[in-house]
Amino acid sequence: MSSSNLVKTLYADFFKSFRKSPDKIFIFVDKKEFSYKDIYELAKKISSLVAIKKLKKLSYVCIDVKDPALHVASILSLNSLNLVSIIIPNDTTRVKLDAVNIAQPALIICDSYNFKESIHPSLVVLFDKLESLVINSSLNECFEVVPESPSMVYFTSGTSSGIRKGVVQSAGNLFYSSRYISNFMQLDSSCIEFIASPYDNAFWFGRIRTILMNSGSVILNSGSVNPLKIYDGVVNLGANSISGDSSIFIIIIKYLSDRLEGYNKNIKWIKIASQPLTNKNKNNIRKLFCNAKITFNYGLTEAMRCCLLDLNCSHEKLSSVGRPCDGVDVKIFDDNYKLQPPGVIGDVYVNGSNLALTYINNDDLWLSKIRNNMYSTADMGYIDEDGYLYILGRSDHAINVGGRKVSENEVFNILQEFLPNYTYCIIGMTFADSVNGQDVCCVIESSSFDFPNFGNIRHELLSKSNKHLVPSCFYVVETIPKTSNGKVLNNELVSLLTSLSPIFSTLK
Repeated sequence: MSSSNLVKTLYADFFKSFRKSPDKIFIFVDKKEFSYKDIYELAKKISSLVAIKKLKKLSYVCIDVKDPALHVASILSLNSLNLVSIIIPNDTTRVKLDAVNIAQPALIICDSYNFKESIHPSLVVLFDKLESLVINSSLNECFEVVPESPSMVYFTSGTSSGIRKGVVQSAGNLFYSSRYISNFMQLDSSCIEFIASPYDNAFWFGRIRTILMNSGSVILNSGSVNPLKIYDGVVNLGANSISGDSSIFIIIIKYLSDRLEGYNKNIKWIKIASQPLTNKNKNNIRKLFCNAKITFNYGLTEAMRCCLLDLNCSHEKLSSVGRPCDGVDVKIFDDNYKLQPPGVIGDVYVNGSNLALTYINNDDLWLSKIRNNMYSTADMGYIDEDGYLYILGRSDHAINVGGRKVSENEVFNILQEFLPNYTYCIIGMTFADSVNGQDVCCVIESSSFDFPNFGNIRHELLSKSNKHLVPSCFYVVETIPKTSNGKVLNNELVSLLTSLSPIFSTLK
């Protein structure tokens, strides 16, 4: 991409909305309201504290701020100064310190002194007296930058490895992705969106950026999401848009379908992050939010918004994650990096305007994931004749059953009709006496003992599916260990299962 083409900064979108409607409510959080003017004033105060440090342009600054409104103001402040925001994971102090050590920032801004014992005080700006700070000067304002400029750093969830990586997002990546999703969803300034995602992930920020492009409003969540918060957002705060991962919408279907009757028709937009979601649940979402533009998103921290699916699509495309966004290239390669034709399963690679720049302070790791000038998503899938992408699971979690590569999601999907009311996942296990190398196991999350007949399920599956796709074992656990983004922690789950006996097993 040519450096001569400038893109708008996040702050530019915010400032436009601030000038247009300063008194409009921008953020609802914890029964408090913040207008665009309120957030502007907060950003000015933060900027004045940061400016004292006289950092060079594009210096990296960590943000560890618990209050969602203050978190947004901090990002806007750094963006206005042409500094790069590093979002610290909302986790234990140890994880936070690990992130800081990886990032090696020029500065840390925070609302509590988490780093007192480990970081030199000169590197920390503490917001302990922010409310009493009086600022008379105007805010330094950066409105346009080259697309390749680093803008944000978000840490991956770590998935099964537990290893987090700081992903450097460019200004162009963030701008073009948000503009495309805004156009795809047909958003406008009337949008009041309940964002149910945690504020330390890229999906959360992407929604903030997209709403700002349209001068809309957001309802932010502090702490965990529960049905009452969602109900309050829709019924009492007037949310007409909801975004979050798949689990949020399963909660809504399970607990709020009846209670939202009448209010559900006020929802105009739905944005779903792409953890696995059964077709049954997709249809339930379509039925409940019958007046909404429902968008399903496939992406990852390293490559935001790869594909989008309008959930009001034809039934035969409902299992897909949609078609690539404008400016995004998606290809399927085999193990030898040979391009695969439509319909053939392989590893999913992406490139384009949605792709991040690198991993912070780890260019070698980033380059190790590049093949044929494209980034390896570590997902397995295929593209159909119409250009729709189907994700079948993680290639790095593929189950090797007797030399056959089995996708966790492929097994997950064939179990849908037998386990419609259960939360479950698929995992590969290695057993000492097994001849398969690995065996397919189904793990069900439940605290009760009311289960279907697993022997009958296996029998029916064997008559409909290939033998290697049929689980050999069924386990029951109270809680499936997951990251904050809903991804199964495979290593932790395997450790848990080794201490348990399966409810049903064909293995001797």
